[in-house]
Amino acid sequence: MVGDSVVMDLNIGDVVRALEGAEVPVEHVYALRNAVAAIQGENDPLCQFLGDHVGDGSEVADAELADALGGETIGAWAMGRLSMDVWCDLIRRLRPVTVLEFGSGISTLASAMLMKQLHGDDRPRVFTVEQEEVAWGESLARLQRAGLDNMVRVCLAPLANIRADAFDGAGYDFSRSPLSTLLGDEKPGLVLVDGPAGPHGARFSTLLEAHPYLAPGAVVMVDDALRDSEITTLRWWGHLGYLETGRIWWHGKGLALGVRGERPQRYVTKDESGALKVQGRDSVKLALLRLAHQREYDTPFAINPPFQISSDVLP
Repeated sequence: MVGDSVVMDLNIGDVVRALEGAEVPVEHVYALRNAVAAIQGENDPLCQFLGDHVGDGSEVADAELADALGGETIGAWAMGRLSMDVWCDLIRRLRPVTVLEFGSGISTLASAMLMKQLHGDDRPRVFTVEQEEVAWGESLARLQRAGLDNMVRVCLAPLANIRADAFDGAGYDFSRSPLSTLLGDEKPGLVLVDGPAGPHGARFSTLLEAHPYLAPGAVVMVDDALRDSEITTLRWWGHLGYLETGRIWWHGKGLALGVRGERPQRYVTKDESGALKVQGRDSVKLALLRLAHQREYDTPFAINPPFQISSDVLP
């Protein structure tokens, strides 16, 4: 392949270092990842060159947040300093009325602190989806120590095999705690996707589930964006219209930023019996999607798609 030969003519480490700090379209990252994987024969080939600084929470830029996070390790499993600084800057610049985050942690404390600075503490401003009660307990303890627990409302949604539109895969199970119940009439204008932790493609359904409840033009940030699972998730969100202007900032573990798509492609409706159906020209679109989906499985060293197309969807 031409792309592979171009990469082979260069030192891969030099290519990655040259991109540090750049914003790169998702499709370009996808092409580079596949070319590197073809040479190295490994999954997550870009991750070996990357990594966020592991340090203490006191290193973040916001002075109040740095004081609250002193003694907390950041940049390992938790969001790193760079990711946290970008997230805090987005909240300050965009001034959203509410924010939605997938995955709780130090980002929850940061969001609550900044939203209180912007809007006061009259009501919850941060809406959090968390898969594990233990993790939420740790996040809640941080919030309580800072006197910010009244700023956050949580939905506990365990990881399960779920269906979103015509797609099957691992994801948050909202069957007992719907997003509509969590958010009520709120329309978050800023979204952080840093969960769930799970197998390949586990974050794909987050934006599909959240899309109807987000404000028009809502900004979406994705952490760990240079992992295979996140690269293919971002790419398919773009193909399906859930995310626009998606780009990956090549720094740390990778950050992606994009805007909520206005008209995503939805394939499935339910008939009176509850059976899933695809109607009219959508059935042709779904057939074409199956071809594209299968082509990625058949392409050597390409990232597998983040979902399976449901087998029981009726034409």
